[in-house]
Amino acid sequence: MFANQECIYAVRPWVITNEKDTWFTKAKVTNTLYVIIKDKTNWFDGEWKEFVLKSVRATPQTEASVLGQNDKVFEYRPDLHPKTTVKQAADGLHIRAMHTQRYRETRQWPIPSW
Repeated sequence: MFANQECIYAVRPWVITNEKDTWFTKAKVTNTLYVIIKDKTNWFDGEWKEFVLKSVRATPQTEASVLGQNDKVFEYRPDLHPKTTVKQAADGLHIRAMHTQRYRETRQWPIPSW
Protein backbone atom coordinates (compact mmCIF):
# COMPACT_ATOMS: atom_id res chain seq x y z
CA MET A 1 0.00 0.00 0.00
CA PHE A 2 3.02 2.30 0.19
CA ALA A 3 2.54 3.39 -3.43
CA ASN A 4 -1.15 4.15 -2.93
CA GLN A 5 -1.28 5.60 0.58
CA GLU A 6 -1.76 9.09 -0.86
CA CYS A 7 -5.25 8.12 -2.08
CA ILE A 8 -6.18 6.31 1.17
CA TYR A 9 -5.11 8.68 3.96
CA ALA A 10 -6.07 12.35 4.41
CA VAL A 11 -8.91 11.99 1.92
CA ARG A 12 -12.68 11.96 1.99
CA PRO A 13 -15.23 10.40 -0.35
CA TRP A 14 -15.87 12.41 -3.48
CA VAL A 15 -19.43 13.56 -4.36
CA ILE A 16 -19.84 10.29 -6.30
CA THR A 17 -18.25 7.38 -4.47
CA ASN A 18 -17.94 4.86 -7.29
CA GLU A 19 -18.68 3.64 -10.81
CA LYS A 20 -18.78 -0.18 -10.60
CA ASP A 21 -15.16 -1.24 -9.84
CA THR A 22 -13.84 2.35 -9.86
CA TRP A 23 -13.82 4.28 -6.57
CA PHE A 24 -13.23 7.98 -5.96
CA THR A 25 -11.63 9.84 -3.06
CA LYS A 26 -10.72 13.52 -2.79
CA ALA A 27 -7.82 15.03 -0.89
CA LYS A 28 -8.91 17.03 2.15
CA VAL A 29 -6.61 20.01 1.60
CA THR A 30 -6.09 20.13 -2.18
CA ASN A 31 -8.32 19.87 -5.21
CA THR A 32 -6.97 16.41 -6.08
CA LEU A 33 -9.34 13.62 -7.09
CA TYR A 34 -8.03 10.06 -6.73
CA VAL A 35 -9.43 7.25 -8.83
CA ILE A 36 -8.97 3.74 -7.46
CA ILE A 37 -9.50 1.15 -10.18
CA LYS A 38 -10.15 -2.34 -8.92
CA ASP A 39 -9.80 -3.96 -12.33
CA LYS A 40 -9.10 -7.66 -11.88
CA THR A 41 -7.29 -8.11 -15.20
CA ASN A 42 -3.51 -8.08 -15.31
CA TRP A 43 -1.77 -4.89 -16.28
CA PHE A 44 1.71 -5.77 -17.48
CA ASP A 45 4.80 -3.56 -17.55
CA GLY A 46 4.87 -1.39 -20.65
CA GLU A 47 1.20 -2.03 -21.43
CA TRP A 48 -1.21 0.84 -22.14
CA LYS A 49 -4.74 0.84 -20.72
CA GLU A 50 -7.55 3.30 -21.21
CA PHE A 51 -10.11 3.99 -18.52
CA VAL A 52 -13.33 5.95 -19.07
CA LEU A 53 -14.78 7.85 -16.13
CA LYS A 54 -18.38 8.82 -16.76
CA SER A 55 -18.79 10.93 -13.58
CA VAL A 56 -15.71 13.12 -14.03
CA ARG A 57 -15.41 16.16 -16.30
CA ALA A 58 -12.07 17.65 -17.30
CA THR A 59 -11.08 21.29 -17.02
CA PRO A 60 -8.21 22.96 -18.91
CA GLN A 61 -6.06 22.35 -15.81
CA THR A 62 -6.86 18.62 -15.54
CA GLU A 63 -3.84 16.35 -15.26
CA ALA A 64 -3.63 12.63 -14.55
CA SER A 65 -0.91 10.34 -13.27
CA VAL A 66 -0.55 6.88 -11.78
CA LEU A 67 0.62 6.84 -8.16
CA GLY A 68 4.09 5.35 -7.88
CA GLN A 69 5.07 6.30 -11.44
CA ASN A 70 6.82 9.40 -12.78
CA ASP A 71 5.28 9.39 -16.31
CA LYS A 72 8.71 10.17 -17.77
CA VAL A 73 10.54 6.91 -18.29
CA PHE A 74 9.97 3.21 -18.69
CA GLU A 75 13.12 1.47 -17.58
CA TYR A 76 15.36 0.06 -20.32
CA ARG A 77 12.99 1.36 -23.02
CA PRO A 78 14.07 4.87 -24.01
CA ASP A 79 11.87 4.58 -27.11
CA LEU A 80 8.68 4.56 -24.97
CA HIS A 81 7.12 7.74 -23.62
CA PRO A 82 4.75 6.68 -20.82
CA LYS A 83 3.05 10.05 -20.23
CA THR A 84 -0.51 9.60 -18.95
CA THR A 85 -3.04 11.52 -21.03
CA VAL A 86 -6.60 12.74 -20.50
CA LYS A 87 -9.24 13.52 -23.08
CA GLN A 88 -12.80 14.64 -22.46
CA ALA A 89 -15.33 13.01 -24.77
CA ALA A 90 -19.11 12.77 -24.87
CA ASP A 91 -19.05 9.39 -23.09
CA GLY A 92 -16.74 10.55 -20.26
CA LEU A 93 -13.18 11.38 -19.33
CA HIS A 94 -10.72 9.05 -21.07
CA ILE A 95 -7.49 8.40 -19.18
CA ARG A 96 -4.74 6.53 -21.02
CA ALA A 97 -1.83 5.28 -18.92
CA MET A 98 1.09 2.88 -19.20
CA HIS A 99 2.08 0.54 -16.38
CA THR A 100 5.66 1.40 -15.38
CA GLN A 101 5.69 0.88 -11.61
CA ARG A 102 8.72 -0.78 -10.13
CA TYR A 103 8.51 -1.63 -6.45
CA ARG A 104 11.82 -3.46 -5.95
CA GLU A 105 14.91 -4.52 -7.86
CA THR A 106 13.49 -8.05 -8.04
CA ARG A 107 10.17 -6.76 -9.42
CA GLN A 108 8.43 -8.61 -6.59
CA TRP A 109 5.87 -7.13 -4.24
CA PRO A 110 7.75 -6.21 -1.04
CA ILE A 111 5.10 -7.54 1.36
CA PRO A 112 5.56 -11.33 1.35
CA SER A 113 2.32 -12.07 3.22
CA TRP A 114 0.21 -10.94 0.24
